[in-house]
Amino acid sequence: MIWLLNKNDIFAFVTLSVWQDSFITTIFLRHGKFDKLDKRDYIVFVSSTILSCLVWGILMQVVITAIRGFLGIL
Repeated sequence: MIWLLNKNDIFAFVTLSVWQDSFITTIFLRHGKFDKLDKRDYIVFVSSTILSCLVWGILMQVVITAIRGFLGIL
């Protein structure tokens, strides 16, 4: 898994956005830079937040719909 994260930034972005938070995603994609955040870092942070909210929102909607269907609640 670590090899895949280091191999491709897009895979790392999607994976870390969904399973971690936006801060960790941004720091990982900085590749060891310790200076001030630049425009790319802010774009990664905001994009990661949006993607994370969309994915988790859709997942929770699916879970709620499945539970309602299982319990027979409309």
